[in-house]
Amino acid sequence: MMGRQKKVWLGALPAALVAALLVTAALSPRASGRAPSMPGALAYPNCDNLLQQGGGAEPIRILSGAGVIQPIAFVGNVAACSLTVDHTYSGAARLDLVQWDPAALAPDPTTVALRTRSFDVSALQYGWTRADFYPPVVIRSVDHVAEPPRQTTAMVWTAAYDANLVRFDSNGPPEVPGALEFPPGGTPRIRIPTAHPVLSHAVCGGDGALQDLQVIQSVMTTTSLSDTMCFDLIQRFRVPARSRLHWVEVAFGVNPHPVYYDPIIAILDADGAAEPPVSLPPSLVEASYLQYVVSPFWGSHYDFDHLITLEPGHDYWLLARVEHRYLLYKRDLTGAESADFSANIGPLFWRAWLGGNWVAEPSRSLCFRMIGEALGGHPQPHGRLRDRPLGEADPGAPPPHAIGAAAAGAPSAEPGAGPFRLGVAPNPVRGAAFVSWSGAKGPLRVDVFDAQGRRVAGATDTGADGKWLWSGARDDGRPLPAGVYIVRASDGAGRVATDRAVLIR
Repeated sequence: MMGRQKKVWLGALPAALVAALLVTAALSPRASGRAPSMPGALAYPNCDNLLQQGGGAEPIRILSGAGVIQPIAFVGNVAACSLTVDHTYSGAARLDLVQWDPAALAPDPTTVALRTRSFDVSALQYGWTRADFYPPVVIRSVDHVAEPPRQTTAMVWTAAYDANLVRFDSNGPPEVPGALEFPPGGTPRIRIPTAHPVLSHAVCGGDGALQDLQVIQSVMTTTSLSDTMCFDLIQRFRVPARSRLHWVEVAFGVNPHPVYYDPIIAILDADGAAEPPVSLPPSLVEASYLQYVVSPFWGSHYDFDHLITLEPGHDYWLLARVEHRYLLYKRDLTGAESADFSANIGPLFWRAWLGGNWVAEPSRSLCFRMIGEALGGHPQPHGRLRDRPLGEADPGAPPPHAIGAAAAGAPSAEPGAGPFRLGVAPNPVRGAAFVSWSGAKGPLRVDVFDAQGRRVAGATDTGADGKWLWSGARDDGRPLPAGVYIVRASDGAGRVATDRAVLIR
């Protein structure tokens, strides 16, 4: 069985050990990257790309069970985050990174936390209140995934027992969303009663390679749990675009039993099969996982030992071996699912023991997130996906040996592809600036987002290298207020490049 290497992974360790491994909190996180030990390894990302931060030394006291929330304005992937919490010799806390609904000012109730980290007495005593996410949190997604994640997130800090003192600025940067607080029990969530409260915090975006990663397929809504009767769960799926898979995430419920073994997550070639065989074929790629789950969250596995390329319109199996010890979330189907969902998500099966018969669950699908790189190529047309039943062989799909070649490490990207870069100059922007790019392939789109993640301006082009003069205004010509804006470009190969522009008035 591949992928059985043992790596120290923060999500798999008890809270006390997690705290011992976290680096000291800092408003400007600067953790250096570590080279992967093998192809596709999920190395700890560097933290040179500071996406959002807030200062301030004013204290807010959080009682046991209460907490504070700092929404994240930046539309991007997150490698690490931290809060400034006073050193204390008692107490504990939990930090969750959640999908955030900026209209309701509440965490998205349809899914569990994207990541969760616990901080015990030792962590709070020494100020170790930074969380490095391994793997990092990817929220960007390719077009036409079954259920894309929200593009807005938030940090939620909850005092587990005793009180915490968190620092904040009562009139923080206007481009950062205002912080909220909540009493024990989690509601109501109200704005901290100052002019513009912003917690003393930092959010790190890793490097350009991390920002290029996207969700290539996902089912996000967590409505029901598997039970301890399950030994294996297997879900048929497709991807909407040719993609190189980096890792898979599933949504974990709280462990009902201690975990003594390393179950696996694997991708198998379904090859048009209507249901999985009792004796499964060799996996295209697999890895073991070991989680210590004290609160529901999205978690992953140890590193894949190689990367595979998934082809659009081709059926695959996602296998999650739980060995009667893990509870995984599923989505209850209502019949009102989108065309993208119906086109790409097939049936779910489970079995009670290795070698047992599979039992279909026609009214549910497994919750999962697949992270990778869109490689361009020829996306499957929507009509074709809807018209051909999931499981029926695709005459235009590559043969199984082609999939196997990708799994064995055959190159899948086009030779000679150069880096895709984007820059804004002058920056800070006083009136107008050039948005320049290089290395684009195919049609190019440039979008400008404000601090709340709303698109305010943009342009399209077809040149591999070029410039666009942004006037510092909206598409309709109205001037934009001073603040921080995110400039994002995507090309025809599915690659993404970003830069941050500071607009001054």
